[in-house]
Amino acid sequence: MALFRAGRLGEAEGAWRSLLEREPANSNAMHMLGFILATTGRRDEGIALLDRSLEAQPRNAGFLDNRAQVLMQAGRDEEARRDLELATALEPRSTAAWLHLSQALRRVGRVDAARAAIGKSLDLDAEHAGSRYHEGVLHLEAGDVIAAESSFRRVLARDPRNVPALNNLGVVLRQKGRAEEALASFQRAAAIDPDNADALNNLGLALHQQGQGRDAIRLFKRALELRPGFGQALLNWGNALRDHGDIAEARTRYDEAIAADPGLVEALVNAASATLESESLGEARALYERAVAARPGYADAIAGLAQIELREHEFARGWDDYERRFETNPPAANARAMAMPRLTPANLHEARRVAVWIEQGVGDQILFSTLLPEMRARGVDAVVEADARLLELYRRGLPGISFVSREESNAAFAGCDFHVPLGSLPRLFRRDPASFSAQPRSIMGPDPSRVAAYRAQLGDSPVIAIAWRSLHKGNRRAFGERKSIPLEHFARLGEATGARLLDLQYGDVSEERRAFEARHPGMLVRLDGLDPFSDLEGLAAALQACGRLVSSSNVTAHLAGALGVPTALLYLRGWAPFSYWVPGPAGRSLWYPSVRVTAAPWQHWEGAFDAVAADTEFLSGPS
Repeated sequence: MALFRAGRLGEAEGAWRSLLEREPANSNAMHMLGFILATTGRRDEGIALLDRSLEAQPRNAGFLDNRAQVLMQAGRDEEARRDLELATALEPRSTAAWLHLSQALRRVGRVDAARAAIGKSLDLDAEHAGSRYHEGVLHLEAGDVIAAESSFRRVLARDPRNVPALNNLGVVLRQKGRAEEALASFQRAAAIDPDNADALNNLGLALHQQGQGRDAIRLFKRALELRPGFGQALLNWGNALRDHGDIAEARTRYDEAIAADPGLVEALVNAASATLESESLGEARALYERAVAARPGYADAIAGLAQIELREHEFARGWDDYERRFETNPPAANARAMAMPRLTPANLHEARRVAVWIEQGVGDQILFSTLLPEMRARGVDAVVEADARLLELYRRGLPGISFVSREESNAAFAGCDFHVPLGSLPRLFRRDPASFSAQPRSIMGPDPSRVAAYRAQLGDSPVIAIAWRSLHKGNRRAFGERKSIPLEHFARLGEATGARLLDLQYGDVSEERRAFEARHPGMLVRLDGLDPFSDLEGLAAALQACGRLVSSSNVTAHLAGALGVPTALLYLRGWAPFSYWVPGPAGRSLWYPSVRVTAAPWQHWEGAFDAVAADTEFLSGPS
């Protein structure tokens, strides 16, 4: 026993074997040898000896407790639970047995009973580190991050070097949005135990979320060396690769995660998302459906299926599934608690005055705002929350609707009888392709004085407005790059048409702009004092003044569509970056009648720009 407690298991094993040779019926020696064998890679041989020891002493609570721990390691959780329930009945003052029973109950899904068993162990020893730690785990799994943090901090108050508690405290802090504190907790855990695969994996995830992808991947690889087949580390490695634009390698890591841990449905969903980005619709659908079969009602998988359904113009089912966007992890849209009932297809006929609140970015706001005239046409008085940069554009374009800023919305919504998130309007009004025939030509009105001023500044020679980048920050940066068009390709358009190119690109693209101007002096022009990011009023006036836009998928394209400005939206291989750019009849956007979205499968940008340059109807200007 002294050798066993000192961790000298090889020597302890030899001593127990010697004793058992002398006394073959010694059930204590039989049991301890079985426990050592079972926990050092010889599980079947060890369990056989544990079973024999319990045949000799069936009411030995310690024997039952030890065998239960081995059975849990073997995945035999129900058998472990039975052993531990008997052990706690035989020895009700065993803190360890109650703790282990809580673990077994948790593993078989009996969470309330697990919580009660933890309570029993803490009644016996209020500061028992193992019990307090598992109390925190139960709180964490239940989503009670405040109670979980308290439990882990109590463990750490007694044992500041407790690596599992430091690791899980970091998880709690990450969920509470305290990223820097979470990172520090993971770093301390990894410093104390550099070979702790869980700590390394979580530290890698924290670094990835801070944009340190290379360091994160190094930690995921190390975690996998320590624990081969570590599904969560493979999943996180895949996410880091995907966010850096390596979709093929990311898919490989996801497949490895699925093979290692078939129950890791997050890997199925992320594999489906990567497959969708790789432009394989059928395979992505199959993966999402596998995830739903494995975890019925799983919001991330159902929201993923919605994107496929909307691409295929299966609008009724797609918009119903799109409602799960608030429940994904992390949420794809920000939910909001409202005092009045939610507007749905079932109660739409009752609505008189409806609060419409925003939940996503500017591009989606503009897109879904095209359905606001439908509410007015049905006699519904809408009070619509909007980004402050868009308010006057809406007010001029849709004078019969009340638009308010975020700061004004709570007071303005007080008199409404229903509420609806802006992104849920299509579920009410666009449930089949034919319903898009009601899309308005425009919903925004630019400032006439600024339009006139910009027209004067541009002069009489032909000008084509351009925007080429979709700028995303952090982990979405690579996705933005895939949607963007290298600026140099626009020179082909300028040379073919003789037009100057009006630069309406937002964000920091100064290096690309300088390189283009050096190669093509005088082709690219800008409007004095216009900031296309913060001054959307000015951007709208510039689009109206120019009268035509060639663009990648970005906010500028949405704004042009909402203004009714003729627009050529370009992407390669006939693969729309989002469902709403999948063309309808005659290669036009279903959402914006003025936006041409050809489905031609160009393999290179040269072909796309040659097609635009040959489109005399578009180049002739506003119709």
